[in-house]
Amino acid sequence: MLRANTDKSCIYMTGVEPRLRQEILDYLGYQEGELPFKYLGIPLSSKKFIVAQCLPIVEKITANHVLVT
Repeated sequence: MLRANTDKSCIYMTGVEPRLRQEILDYLGYQEGELPFKYLGIPLSSKKFIVAQCLPIVEKITANHVLVT
């Protein structure tokens, strides 16, 4: 059976009362994460991306490809 690694995973919650939030964290054994965080070099948040935030991943992808004409 697959299981998430509680040392490498976090739970993200909004609109949850502090007491209930702590009960959830204690029951599941995870730490609470905070937004924004980075995934594949891109900051993730609840707000809309701007182009500059996506440039690191675009540069990584394009650096590994050669344009052939």
